Amino acid sequence: PAPTAARLIPRADCAAPAAAEVAWQGCDKRWAGLAGAMLRGARLDGVRLDGADLRRADLSYANLSGASLRGANLSGASLMGADLSRADLTGADLTEAVLDYATLTGALMTGVRLSGTRLGKAVWPDGHLCAPHSVDVCA
Repeated sequence: PAPTAARLIPRADCAAPAAAEVAWQGCDKRWAGLAGAMLRGARLDGVRLDGADLRRADLSYANLSGASLRGANLSGASLMGADLSRADLTGADLTEAVLDYATLTGALMTGVRLSGTRLGKAVWPDGHLCAPHSVDVCA
């Protein structure tokens, strides 16, 4: 029989530098200094980013499902279209962040700071779809 084609899912490379589409799934990046990092489309599912500095980082369309972002600073970050389902955002700072079209289904959001945070059409932890121009709260 013909060999089956391997699925082209990148293997985690925890030593790889921050870059668009980086594969850090399951890596330990606690307290990482990633302010302004370009992580657009990154594979970050299950990553540990507790206490990380992600201010103004571009995490648009990144897969952060099941990630731990406890106490992370995401102020001014772009998380547009990001998958944050089942992520732990306890105590994270999302001040002025963009979460338009993000998926937060099942995410833990105790103590999250959402001042000026854009939530247009985001899917809230309870599955509720936020109104198109939601800011601070999922309306």
